[in-house]
Amino acid sequence: MIYIIICIILIVIFSAIIIQFSRNRNALIFFILILGAMFCGMISGYKIPDILNLIKRGAAETTSALGLIVITGNIYAKLLYSTGVFNVLAGLASRIGKKKYSSLAVGIFGGIVSIPVTCETGYMMYSPFGLSAAKKSGVQPAVYAVSLSCGMYITHALVLPTPGPLTAGGIMNVNFFLLFALGLAVSVPCIIAANYFSCRFAARHELEILPEYTEPVIKSFDTKTSLTVVLIPVFLIAARGIAGFPEHPFGNGFVYRIIYFSGEPFVAILLSSLILVVFAKKMKIQHGTAGIVETAFMQSAQIILIAAAAGAFAAVFRTTGVIGIIPVSVPHWMGLLIPFMAGIIFKLLHGSSTVAMISASSVAFASVYSMKICPELAVLSAGAGAMIISHANDPYFWIVSRFSGLSVLSTYRLFSLASFVCGLVAIIIVLLLGSIF
Repeated sequence: MIYIIICIILIVIFSAIIIQFSRNRNALIFFILILGAMFCGMISGYKIPDILNLIKRGAAETTSALGLIVITGNIYAKLLYSTGVFNVLAGLASRIGKKKYSSLAVGIFGGIVSIPVTCETGYMMYSPFGLSAAKKSGVQPAVYAVSLSCGMYITHALVLPTPGPLTAGGIMNVNFFLLFALGLAVSVPCIIAANYFSCRFAARHELEILPEYTEPVIKSFDTKTSLTVVLIPVFLIAARGIAGFPEHPFGNGFVYRIIYFSGEPFVAILLSSLILVVFAKKMKIQHGTAGIVETAFMQSAQIILIAAAAGAFAAVFRTTGVIGIIPVSVPHWMGLLIPFMAGIIFKLLHGSSTVAMISASSVAFASVYSMKICPELAVLSAGAGAMIISHANDPYFWIVSRFSGLSVLSTYRLFSLASFVCGLVAIIIVLLLGSIF
């Protein structure tokens, strides 16, 4: 337990250093993360060659997972914005939410998108949607940025078929239909709470608005076409997930291979971008594809480097003996709080909500079954812990910061704190459900 406290203190100190010395300077953020990884490795007793290997492995894993998605997602987001699609959808959100609740509508949209699509991919594609909605409603853009990012973050950790709940559910031998239903039930109040937090606190913060997102659009698609274009990658990725079911609903032949290939996230986004360009050309909508691709490459390179550095830092920080000390550190009488506490620890040390949720479920498995706790609620408890708290070693933290236009300090103040609120609300709902099941 003392070791965990020391690690948490180091995280706080490290976060303070990032805030103090990296205000809007991407190169400095990269070097601070790498130097932080080296420092953590040294105080943990690792040899220099081992530290360097961990850093390279962590950076390579993060880059391979996010590289192509960052580039294609960035291009797709800029195309959607430049063709006026987000402007049309922002008007729809304002009408549905009657302006007063349009930020909640944006958060719900994010939650829906993040069920078939990972939150990192979803936010890279749809982050400009918040800017458009803010312009329509006249509300500070930071409100929509936080609401959208939290909506995606919540369902990513709680709702099937996202990787965390799916794998953790397999570990706990859950009823997947019940887990899906309970995950939705827990997600709704979390999204509402995140929206309340964003409306209450994010309105005080300014965004560093990206200039390529500020040009006016003279002509755009109608609402039906805009919805179709924006949801194409979601449908392709969802179809790939369905195709992978054990029942093989699309068979194992040519149709399956086409669906599986086109549903690969970066392929789905690339195909969607091409379809969008064709539609825009057919309707004579100016969008400046060449300029968009060029600026997307430059911005993506910065984001990939920062995410890779965060992955390197996480790779060093998580190679500890924490797994071995969690069972004796958490009293078994805590019931549903066991996977929750384990999820918090793994999230703080590892960074990835998916890995934190899976690791917490593995650690808590024996206790959950010996105490005859509802396994579905145990998985959601681990998911609640895995949402607390997103910080510097989480690539999604940097994606939210870079794509939303929030400064690093504002991302800590808003998104990190909002993730804490989401996790707290989630565990309260889980505990209330635990009194019933």
